[in-house]
Amino acid sequence: MVNKTTSFKKQGKSKGKNKKSGKKAATPPVKPKTGPKPDAECYYCKEKGHRKRNCSKYLADLKSGLVKKKKEEEANDNDHGTSNEETTEPRRSTRERATPDWYDPCLNVMIVDNNDEDPVTYEEAMMSPDSNKWQEAMKSEMGSMYDNKVWTLVDLPDSRKAVENKWIFKRKQM
Repeated sequence: MVNKTTSFKKQGKSKGKNKKSGKKAATPPVKPKTGPKPDAECYYCKEKGHRKRNCSKYLADLKSGLVKKKKEEEANDNDHGTSNEETTEPRRSTRERATPDWYDPCLNVMIVDNNDEDPVTYEEAMMSPDSNKWQEAMKSEMGSMYDNKVWTLVDLPDSRKAVENKWIFKRKQM
């Protein structure tokens, strides 16, 4: 008989503090910040050894208002309310527009399908060859309204008139 034991311990190095020894994991060395190169030239005063953001002349002019920061200049350029320029009309295409070729046959089909006119009144519906279908549809509609309790039957007061209604006959297109 063979006894197998399974170990569920994590393999590999642990991160962070090692609980048993109390040691911290090694961190990579921090790189020193790089400053301006000794031969770097300032864009503002053209002197060597510093950058524009550290230039004493530039900072003094900025404080006195003689110079604007780049972001402020862009904000003023984008201000449309102070512009003295004339407004121009947007450019439009000079291309001739024509209906696509596939559009015309579709219209002809739609016109052909609308040749069957629906009856406008109850009398026209009852005189049509489809009168049995119209009656069946009317009974179905009344039954649906009755089942859903659309109305309550009450006596009409003497000083009021009943709301008139009429049937609308429309064939469904599938």
